[in-house]
Amino acid sequence: MKTIFLSLILIISFGARSETLVMKITNPQINGNQVIFDVSADYFTNMVGMQYSILYDPAVMTYVTIQNFNLPDLTLNDFNSPTPGVLLNSWVKRSAGGVSLENGTLIYQIVFEMVNSNSGSVCFSEDPLQSEFILEYGILTAYNIIDGCHFDPFQINLTTNTEDIANRFGINIENAILNETINFTLADEQSVEFRVFDILGKQNMSFPNTIYSAGEHTLDISSSIIPGIYILTAKIHDQLLAVKVLKQ
Repeated sequence: MKTIFLSLILIISFGARSETLVMKITNPQINGNQVIFDVSADYFTNMVGMQYSILYDPAVMTYVTIQNFNLPDLTLNDFNSPTPGVLLNSWVKRSAGGVSLENGTLIYQIVFEMVNSNSGSVCFSEDPLQSEFILEYGILTAYNIIDGCHFDPFQINLTTNTEDIANRFGINIENAILNETINFTLADEQSVEFRVFDILGKQNMSFPNTIYSAGEHTLDISSSIIPGIYILTAKIHDQLLAVKVLKQ
């Protein structure tokens, strides 16, 4: 079943840098019956994590693999193709410090098999709910894309995520500050599973799938984790919400 990675932007008070990240899918290279697309970036600065969706027409091309990785800790395991036409990437740096790349640096290449010897367009999803870019000291509120659908930079605004997700799933965890408790509110009774990861991707604790009634709820974490930046995930109806929070 399709899993979409979503993000809530909350309690992050750090400002974004002046140069806006540009993610690019360009330079289709035909090799026999295969076509290879470059994925590169400009203004990729102090990044520690990202997730987004790439779309293509499965009637025109079949996804084969990812190759030529040039980002620390990025591997084939960070990619998933849940359904034809969709390619998901979720990357987290597993060592301390953010990653900065020179403008135009190749991050990786996507390899497709052409169905009728013709290559199609490969594009980033414009849905902000499918995108998240985590800096060493904050979260991006917008980024630009250049791809087969957008030859000029097209900006995706990520600041609407909180309201959209709350409306879509009936869950509000905007006050989920990792101190002594995790607080959340549900509009309706539903089953939710929570997990807490550090910024390097290590799971620190989990709360198994439980049916919660509508209303306010609190999960006690006491002093189980030390102060720092963490990722809190909430799985609802096979959808995964990833929330960046701070333990103070």
